[in-house]
Amino acid sequence: MYLFTFLYPRPQGRAFGYEHHQNVHMPMGLALVKKHLGVQPDFYWVERIGENDPASQEKYAAIVHLCFAKEEDRDRILEMPGVAEAAQLQADYANYTDTPPEIRRSRLVMVNDIAKETARFGAV
Repeated sequence: MYLFTFLYPRPQGRAFGYEHHQNVHMPMGLALVKKHLGVQPDFYWVERIGENDPASQEKYAAIVHLCFAKEEDRDRILEMPGVAEAAQLQADYANYTDTPPEIRRSRLVMVNDIAKETARFGAV
């Protein structure tokens, strides 16, 4: 699984707008990616960090992971800044945060059988 991750720094002096991000920004972004790049993630998940703690000292308020089966589909997201309509996404930042996200590309390797992974080392 190939991940395209958005790391949203915690806003200074305001709360992160989790509901706007999830109900407006994410659907708009996914629709624009599908429309202009012809790809969409297989699924995504959002980590809401310190959502109910206004005094949270965590660096990020939210982390979004878009998950793709193919590396080349994931990497198409890098073309989004060249799409004129993507300016809507940038303009929308002000509705839920005060800075654009950092981005990261990575590969997720899932290990589901922990017993098998650890069996050769015996009981600990």
